This record gives sequence, C-alpha cells and structure tokens, in this order.
Amino acid sequence: MPARFALFALFLAVAPCKAQKWTGAIKIGTAYTTFSGNLIAGQTDWEPLTGLAAGSAIGFDFANGLILQLDITYVRKGAAAQILFQGMPARIQSDLTYLELPLLVHGMFESGSRFHPRLFAGPALAFQLESHLTHSAATGGGFITEKDESIQLVDVGAVVGAAIDIESVGQRFFLEARYYHGFTDITEPHPVLGDSEIAHRSLVVLTGVVF
Repeated sequence: MPARFALFALFLAVAPCKAQKWTGAIKIGTAYTTFSGNLIAGQTDWEPLTGLAAGSAIGFDFANGLILQLDITYVRKGAAAQILFQGMPARIQSDLTYLELPLLVHGMFESGSRFHPRLFAGPALAFQLESHLTHSAATGGGFITEKDESIQLVDVGAVVGAAIDIESVGQRFFLEARYYHGFTDITEPHPVLGDSEIAHRSLVVLTGVVF
C-alpha cells in the first residue's frame, strides 16, 4: 500500500497539466575560478582568476515548484601560482575555456510577491574549448604562452547554487550564484606542471532573463 501511494504521488507530481510549460533563459556574468590540489613540486597556493561566463538554458517547469533545467554555459576558468622551475622562481598561469553543461533541479519558493527565490543542484559535464599555459620568471625577462596539451578534454563535477527571480515590466529577470566542484583530475603529465592532481573550483555569478 505505501508503495502504491508513493507511485500515485509521483504520478500527480509529473502528470501534464495546463500550468506546466517549457522555459528558456539567457544569462551573462563573471566566473571566479581556481584549482584544488598541489603541483608535483609541493604545496601550491593558487591565485584565483576572473573571467567571462555566458550562456543559455532550457527547462521544464512542473508547476509544483520544481524545474528541471539544462544549462549551456561558456566559462573561462583557470588559476595562477608561484613556483620553482629549474631552481628559479617563476609564475605560471593556466587559462582555460569550457562549455559547461549542468543538469539542474530547481526548487522555486513562491513568496506572494514579485521576488521568487530558488535553490538548485545537479551534476555537470564540462568540455574544454581552449587551454593555454603562460610561464614567466618572477624577476622579469618576459613570458612564454603555449597551448597546454596536459589538460583533459572533459571534466565531471557538480553544481549547487541559489537565485532570486524578479518580476518587472511583464518579464522575469534573475540573479544567481553557483558553485562548481570538479571531481576529476584535469591534468596529464606536463614538463612544467609535472604529474599533478588538480581539480576545478569556481564561483559564477550570473544575471539574465527568463522567457
């Protein structure tokens, strides 16, 4: 009996009704990114980088406070660090761009006003678009930028975040903040980085419009 009741409740939650609908969104913002893990040389203090984040989303609103949404987001990621290279102090900076695809479950809280808070979470895949490594001597003398072949093409992680939707002039705008936590080692052995275990961490702040 309890199992039948649970199945009936699930059916009611997802059964089509007039209020259910497809939604879309466009968004733009800023990504604050860094790495976790250490280079083979030892303890590494990563310096975060700031870059562009922009994209779109498509979702299905179940009209019961739940929204299932797929995001397609361009994100600039990376980090920098001071290292010892061949016994000399140097600085490295990893500049990466990804197409990030999180599949998110949103919980909407109707407030009775034009402000509607949301919480969301879900898994994410990130596909590398570009990867460059810049290294330079800490005492000057120029820098070298090279295509970094040591970065894996696919990253797996999870996204959690919160947002506020604002109804204004007949449209719904939003502001959201999301945290990405990478689960995979993104590196392969590299002549500068060595054989390290490095993972992505990023905080992305986005604003946009729902249609």
